[in-house]
Amino acid sequence: MPLDDVLKTLIAEAASEGEEGMFAVASTIVNRATRRRLTPQQVVNQPKQYTGRWRPDLDRFVAAQGPAIAAMAQRAWAKAQAAPLPGIDHYLTTDLYQSNPPSW
Repeated sequence: MPLDDVLKTLIAEAASEGEEGMFAVASTIVNRATRRRLTPQQVVNQPKQYTGRWRPDLDRFVAAQGPAIAAMAQRAWAKAQAAPLPGIDHYLTTDLYQSNPPSW
C-alpha cells in the first residue's frame, strides 16, 4: 500500500527521531488541522510548513527507510489522531535548536 502525504511527511521530518519524534510531528499536524479547519493532507501540503514534505527525493527517501519506519509512522499517526500532544503546533530538534534557535 502506498503511503499518503501525511505519513511521508512524518517519515521525512522525523524518521531519525523514532516513533516518539514522529508522534510529536503528527501532533503538530493534527493540532494545525484542527485550529485551521483543514484536513491533515491540506496542512502538510501547504507551502513552507514541513520542509521534509518538499524534499526532491521524498519518495526515494521514504522507500529507503523500510517497512519498520513506515509502521512506526502509522502507529504515531494513529496515536496523534486519537490523542495529540496538547497545544503544540511547531517542533524543532534539539540539535537545530542549539545551533540556531528560532524566533518563536
